[in-house]
Amino acid sequence: MTGYLLRSLLVLAALLLWGCNLENRMMVRRMSSIARKAGAAVEEHWDYDLVGAAMPGNILQLEGIHRLDPGHEETTLRLMRAYGAYAFGWVEDQAEEARRAGREEQAEALDKRALALHRRAAHLGIALLEQRHKGAKEAFERGGDTWRRWLRDALDEREDVHLLLAFAQTWASIVNLSRDEPASIARFPAVKISVERAVELDPAAEHATGPVLLGAMEASSGSLGGGDLDKARAHFAKALALTRGEALMVRVQYARTYAVARGDAKLYTQTLQAVLGAKTQNPSLRLANTLAQRRARRYLSQRDELFP
Repeated sequence: MTGYLLRSLLVLAALLLWGCNLENRMMVRRMSSIARKAGAAVEEHWDYDLVGAAMPGNILQLEGIHRLDPGHEETTLRLMRAYGAYAFGWVEDQAEEARRAGREEQAEALDKRALALHRRAAHLGIALLEQRHKGAKEAFERGGDTWRRWLRDALDEREDVHLLLAFAQTWASIVNLSRDEPASIARFPAVKISVERAVELDPAAEHATGPVLLGAMEASSGSLGGGDLDKARAHFAKALALTRGEALMVRVQYARTYAVARGDAKLYTQTLQAVLGAKTQNPSLRLANTLAQRRARRYLSQRDELFP
C-alpha cells in the first residue's frame, strides 16, 4: 500500500511539473510573439537616447522569459542580439565619448562593461548553436579547419545565418575589446571563418553585415596577422551594393577601418560627410542610421588625430 501511494504521488508530481512546464512554454511563445512584433517599432524609432534608456529593461525582461524556457530558440536569439546591440550601440559609444573627452578611467570601465555584455551574448550564442547542431561548442574550441568543416557540414540553411552573424559579431567585439588577452585574440581566425560561412549562405543578411565584418577584419587585422586592403575594399563595395547605400553604418565602418588603414584622409572625410548628409527612406534602418550618423560626427572631429 505504501509503495502504491508513493508511486501515485510521484506520478502526480510529474504531471504537475509537466503542466507547469507546458504553461511556461505557452507563455514564452506568446511573449516571444509580442516581442517579435514590437521589435520592428524599436528599429524604426528615431530617438537614440530613448531606446538606449529602455534597452536594459528589455534585456532583463528577456532574461526572465529565457529562464522560463531556456530551450526556446527565438527568445535566446533575441536575448543574445539585445546584449550585443546594447553593448555596441550604447556602452561602447559611451566609452568612445568618455575617451574623446579625456576621461580614460571612465572609458576603461565602460569597455569592461561592454566586454561583459558581449561575453554573455557569446555564451548564449554557442549554447544555441549547440542546441540546434550538436558538436558546435567542441568544434569552436578547436577552431581552424575543425570549425570550418563543422560549419560547412552542419550549417547549410539560411535560417542559421542570423544566429551565426550575431555570434561572430559579438566575438569580433570581444576580440577588439580584449587585445591584451591572448585567449581572446586566438579566437580571431575562428570568428573570421564564421563570417565567411555566413556570407556563403546569404551575403545580404542583416543589411550585409557579413561583408561589412569581413571588410573591417581585412582592414584592421594587421596587428592580428594577415589583412588585405584590396580584399577589404571589395567586401565594402559588395556591402554597399547589397544595401543600395541605405545602411549608413557600412560607410562609417569603411571610413573608420579601410580609409584609416590606407591613410586616405580625403576618402575618410568624404565618406563620413556623405553619411551625415544622407537621408535614407528605409524605416527599418532609422535607429541604426541614427547611430551611424552619431558616430560619423564624432569620427569627423577626430580627423586631425588620425591623419596628422
